[in-house]
Amino acid sequence: MTLLGELIAHSPTITSARTTIGIASPFADDRGRVPAFVGLEYMAQTAAAHSGLRGRKQSEPIRIGYLLGTRRLDLMVEYFLPGQTLVTQAQEVWSDGELGSFACQILDEASGAVLAACTLSAFSPHTPAHEPGLRDADSSDARPKGR
Repeated sequence: MTLLGELIAHSPTITSARTTIGIASPFADDRGRVPAFVGLEYMAQTAAAHSGLRGRKQSEPIRIGYLLGTRRLDLMVEYFLPGQTLVTQAQEVWSDGELGSFACQILDEASGAVLAACTLSAFSPHTPAHEPGLRDADSSDARPKGR
């Protein structure tokens, strides 16, 4: 599920996206408000877009990514409001090529106020063998087991 509206900026270290909240927004309540904790997914998707755009520039194949979590999620509001335009930023703090850390924030586009912030950790394996639930075809574990 894509929650971001559009990507608006990308550089080697930071990517920004814009999303306008409305009654049809995923996770909106009957008044069109989106709970601020959904902002963690906005930030994760912006970090994923950053990694994907960087990989594309280096002619790498698209890789699956997993949000591992955050030690701290700061929410300055309870809800994002209908008609409010959010700017989500993800700045790569470090990466070893598979594990990465991103300093993220969500700003109100009109006022520039910070509405949410976190540093998130993500994992994007180079090969499917590192993906949970998948096994190498050569592995004895991949062969059917007798009863």
